[in-house]
Amino acid sequence: MDKIAKTYVTEKCVFSGEYVEFYKYSLPIRCDFSRSRVFPLSFPDDDYERRSDNLARSRQSVRRIVWTNLTPHTKFLTLTVKENVTDVKVFRRMFTTFLQAMKRNGYDLRYLYVFERQKRGAIHAHLVVFNDEKIPLKILKKCWSYGRSEVHILNGLKSDSKEKITDVGAYVCKYITKESVTEFKERTYNCSKNLKRPKEISLKMYGDSDIGLVEDPDDIHRILVEQLLKYVKWNYCSTKSIFLDRTSENFLIQNIDYFQGKLKEEMYFDFERQREA
Repeated sequence: MDKIAKTYVTEKCVFSGEYVEFYKYSLPIRCDFSRSRVFPLSFPDDDYERRSDNLARSRQSVRRIVWTNLTPHTKFLTLTVKENVTDVKVFRRMFTTFLQAMKRNGYDLRYLYVFERQKRGAIHAHLVVFNDEKIPLKILKKCWSYGRSEVHILNGLKSDSKEKITDVGAYVCKYITKESVTEFKERTYNCSKNLKRPKEISLKMYGDSDIGLVEDPDDIHRILVEQLLKYVKWNYCSTKSIFLDRTSENFLIQNIDYFQGKLKEEMYFDFERQREA
């Protein structure tokens, strides 16, 4: 395909473990240029839409990372402090010291954490730990000497009741609030570098929106999407409309059809090898 032609995306699939998300765009999205994304340093009181978008993106990222790395032995940890530690820099140092101590004791944690403030103002951390080995409570207490540490196995049950957790990713997302996104910004959550990441496949088209778009006959994205979607059982769908230009009388509306589901059966798929085939 002639590289002079512009590149657009019309469909996208995101694979996070056994979870699959499928997006279909009514208007092609230009994708052959780089865009710098800078997290806003502050949120004006009336900038509700921007805060909501950042909250949604943070929750989406956390949900996908949890889905991708989830195992039957995934654990949920809560670390609180005795003292009223309100300075996030101080708490981060304590948290880093905890991770280093765990590693010295033979537990190199694979984790994702979310920071949250208690009503008294103190910061505490919620961690999803993806290590399969059992972590003794005495080791946790030894490494986290600043306060209380709790650990629970996320085996489909909430820690304080018999109510089922049908979606661990969504369960963790509830700890990401508008307040935490506004305060902690891009550091509302973080994760270790040894975690697996979601895989993304986009259906690309080439040309110009004014004269028309065509698919590249050598592009395998359509084949990949059609093949993989046969294995998915959909359990949720929605449509979102976005006003692309509010300043024009003839503003454009981007309609995004969204589908979420799970793979019907366990399968292995080498994305990189398929792309090179």
